[in-house]
Amino acid sequence: MQKKQRECKHSFILVRQISCLRPEEVIQSGGQIEPPGMHIIYLPYSDDIRLVEEHYSDTSGMVNIASDDQIKKAADLIKLIDLKDFSVCQFTNPALQRHYAVLQALALEEDDIPEMKDETLPDEEGLARPAVVRALEEFKTSVYGDNYEEENKPGTGKPTEASKKQKAIAEFATKECENYD
Repeated sequence: MQKKQRECKHSFILVRQISCLRPEEVIQSGGQIEPPGMHIIYLPYSDDIRLVEEHYSDTSGMVNIASDDQIKKAADLIKLIDLKDFSVCQFTNPALQRHYAVLQALALEEDDIPEMKDETLPDEEGLARPAVVRALEEFKTSVYGDNYEEENKPGTGKPTEASKKQKAIAEFATKECENYD
């Protein structure tokens, strides 16, 4: 019985292919800087390798490059957005914080779950300042042109080039997903 348990215990070991890379030994001024050893690199499985170019390459051959005016307008917009003392560490994951709050409420047998403030949402007051609104409008005009709003009104009946491209990408992704089922 005990031998059978030992066999079962070892039957769930994950098998991975690896590549062993031997680094060169580095010796400088009479001392060893980098010892000889072996680096192990885990190789991916064949279904982990995907060709990104195949799915996302632009077949038309045209690539839009920002003009100097567009770059200047974008830089002006970024300068106006107030990011003093910004650190990515000051933002917490709102879904994870809500999960912790629910766990705490359940553990303490509390009836109400406190609402968590989502710090990842954009600062609407800061973006509503007149200087920022003006810079944003100038940037939109430089990128999309003067008649951008009229082109994208719903109900015009004419699909734009961007919507055609998005629809083609969505249809291609749907076909690719069907291949995996």
